[in-house]
Amino acid sequence: MQVKKVGNRYQLIRYAGFVKETRSIKSKLIGSIPVGSTIIPEDIYEILTSEERTKLWYVLDKAQSELQPLLDQAMLTSLVSNLQGATRGLRAGNGIEEAAAKLIRDAVVDLHAALRDKVGPGKKVVKTKRVKAAKEGVAAEEVVVA
Repeated sequence: MQVKKVGNRYQLIRYAGFVKETRSIKSKLIGSIPVGSTIIPEDIYEILTSEERTKLWYVLDKAQSELQPLLDQAMLTSLVSNLQGATRGLRAGNGIEEAAAKLIRDAVVDLHAALRDKVGPGKKVVKTKRVKAAKEGVAAEEVVVA
């Protein structure tokens, strides 16, 4: 079986024989799966042999592992706005369940540990530096995450 990326889908193509008259290979399209999918649809799963399933899982896992750094980077860029929104909501008096608060605390502790590992012990994770505005001459703060 051949897994071929066409547009935003993976086409699953199986060898179907050789035509002597035209001296060409016949192939059959088994089905297609969207790029980024992590599951194999049931109807396609039943058609595939165990070797073909293994090959398809390998292709899907490889594609997912190649996309993961991009997804992680997108998550980091949206993290700041999400945390600011959550802070505003809590300060505005929105209630939160104790279980949810524990999950958030655990996640923030894990995030803090990851930042400490990335930057190193004894160093500041967030640095602020003053930048003067050109026209007003008033100092403005700029936050830089190391």
